[in-house]
Amino acid sequence: MTEYEVRQSFIEYLNTLNQLTEFWLTISFAVVVAATYAPERLERKFFTLIWVGYLAASIILFLNRINLSLMVFSLLSKSIGEGETTFYQPIFGSLAGGGNFLLMILGTVGVIYYVRNIGSKRA
Repeated sequence: MTEYEVRQSFIEYLNTLNQLTEFWLTISFAVVVAATYAPERLERKFFTLIWVGYLAASIILFLNRINLSLMVFSLLSKSIGEGETTFYQPIFGSLAGGGNFLLMILGTVGVIYYVRNIGSKRA
Protein backbone atom coordinates (compact mmCIF):
# COMPACT_ATOMS: atom_id res chain seq x y z
CA MET A 1 0.00 0.00 0.00
CA THR A 2 1.46 3.33 -1.02
CA GLU A 3 1.56 6.30 1.31
CA TYR A 4 -1.12 7.99 -0.80
CA GLU A 5 -3.45 4.98 -0.37
CA VAL A 6 -2.78 4.93 3.37
CA ARG A 7 -3.62 8.61 3.63
CA GLN A 8 -6.80 8.20 1.58
CA SER A 9 -7.91 5.24 3.69
CA PHE A 10 -7.15 7.18 6.85
CA ILE A 11 -9.21 10.14 5.63
CA GLU A 12 -12.11 7.84 4.74
CA TYR A 13 -12.01 6.29 8.21
CA LEU A 14 -11.98 9.72 9.84
CA ASN A 15 -14.90 10.87 7.69
CA THR A 16 -16.86 7.78 8.70
CA LEU A 17 -16.07 8.38 12.38
CA ASN A 18 -17.24 11.98 12.01
CA GLN A 19 -20.46 10.84 10.33
CA LEU A 20 -21.13 8.43 13.20
CA THR A 21 -20.65 11.25 15.69
CA GLU A 22 -22.92 13.57 13.73
CA PHE A 23 -25.63 10.91 13.53
CA TRP A 24 -25.34 10.23 17.27
CA LEU A 25 -25.62 13.96 18.00
CA THR A 26 -28.70 14.23 15.77
CA ILE A 27 -30.54 11.37 17.45
CA SER A 28 -29.53 12.71 20.87
CA PHE A 29 -31.13 16.07 20.18
CA ALA A 30 -34.18 14.40 18.63
CA VAL A 31 -34.70 12.32 21.77
CA VAL A 32 -34.28 15.33 24.05
CA VAL A 33 -36.73 17.40 21.99
CA ALA A 34 -39.29 14.59 21.93
CA ALA A 35 -39.02 14.09 25.68
CA THR A 36 -39.26 17.82 26.38
CA TYR A 37 -42.10 18.88 24.10
CA ALA A 38 -44.30 15.80 23.86
CA PRO A 39 -44.55 14.34 27.40
CA GLU A 40 -48.27 15.12 27.77
CA ARG A 41 -49.02 13.15 24.61
CA LEU A 42 -46.88 10.11 25.42
CA GLU A 43 -47.66 7.32 27.82
CA ARG A 44 -45.02 6.07 30.24
CA LYS A 45 -44.31 2.95 28.17
CA PHE A 46 -43.36 5.16 25.21
CA PHE A 47 -40.75 6.95 27.31
CA THR A 48 -39.29 3.55 28.12
CA LEU A 49 -39.36 2.65 24.43
CA ILE A 50 -37.62 5.93 23.57
CA TRP A 51 -34.75 5.55 26.00
CA VAL A 52 -34.27 1.82 25.35
CA GLY A 53 -34.24 2.43 21.58
CA TYR A 54 -31.84 5.33 22.02
CA LEU A 55 -29.56 3.21 24.20
CA ALA A 56 -29.57 0.39 21.62
CA ALA A 57 -28.74 2.83 18.80
CA SER A 58 -25.96 4.40 20.87
CA ILE A 59 -24.43 1.01 21.68
CA ILE A 60 -24.42 0.09 17.99
CA LEU A 61 -22.75 3.41 17.16
CA PHE A 62 -20.18 2.86 19.94
CA LEU A 63 -19.35 -0.59 18.59
CA ASN A 64 -18.99 0.81 15.06
CA ARG A 65 -16.74 3.55 16.39
CA ILE A 66 -14.56 1.06 18.25
CA ASN A 67 -14.34 -1.12 15.13
CA LEU A 68 -13.33 1.82 12.94
CA SER A 69 -10.77 3.00 15.50
CA LEU A 70 -9.19 -0.45 15.58
CA MET A 71 -9.09 -0.45 11.78
CA VAL A 72 -7.33 2.93 11.79
CA PHE A 73 -4.75 1.74 14.32
CA SER A 74 -4.19 -1.42 12.30
CA LEU A 75 -3.70 0.62 9.15
CA LEU A 76 -1.28 2.99 10.89
CA SER A 77 0.78 0.21 12.46
CA LYS A 78 1.00 -1.59 9.13
CA SER A 79 2.10 1.64 7.47
CA ILE A 80 4.71 2.34 10.14
CA GLY A 81 5.86 -1.30 10.05
CA GLU A 82 6.54 -0.99 6.32
CA GLY A 83 8.79 1.97 7.03
CA GLU A 84 6.55 4.59 5.48
CA THR A 85 6.48 8.01 7.05
CA THR A 86 3.38 8.66 9.03
CA PHE A 87 1.24 11.77 9.05
CA TYR A 88 -0.66 10.80 12.20
CA GLN A 89 -0.08 12.93 15.30
CA PRO A 90 -0.30 10.42 18.16
CA ILE A 91 -0.92 12.89 20.98
CA PHE A 92 -3.56 15.06 19.31
CA GLY A 93 -5.16 12.15 17.48
CA SER A 94 -5.54 10.16 20.69
CA LEU A 95 -6.87 13.18 22.58
CA ALA A 96 -9.40 13.93 19.86
CA GLY A 97 -10.56 10.32 19.55
CA GLY A 98 -10.70 9.72 23.29
CA GLY A 99 -12.42 13.03 23.93
CA ASN A 100 -15.00 12.32 21.26
CA PHE A 101 -15.71 8.87 22.66
CA LEU A 102 -15.96 10.28 26.20
CA LEU A 103 -18.38 12.93 24.93
CA MET A 104 -20.55 10.23 23.37
CA ILE A 105 -20.59 8.11 26.55
CA LEU A 106 -21.35 10.99 28.91
CA GLY A 107 -23.89 12.44 26.47
CA THR A 108 -25.68 9.11 26.19
CA VAL A 109 -25.84 8.74 29.97
CA GLY A 110 -27.14 12.31 30.26
CA VAL A 111 -29.82 11.87 27.60
CA ILE A 112 -31.03 8.59 29.11
CA TYR A 113 -31.15 10.14 32.58
CA TYR A 114 -33.07 13.14 31.24
CA VAL A 115 -35.62 11.06 29.33
CA ARG A 116 -36.19 8.70 32.26
CA ASN A 117 -36.54 11.66 34.62
CA ILE A 118 -39.04 13.47 32.37
CA GLY A 119 -40.92 10.22 31.77
CA SER A 120 -41.30 9.49 35.45
CA LYS A 121 -42.43 13.05 36.27
CA ARG A 122 -44.79 13.85 33.42
CA ALA A 123 -46.09 10.60 32.02
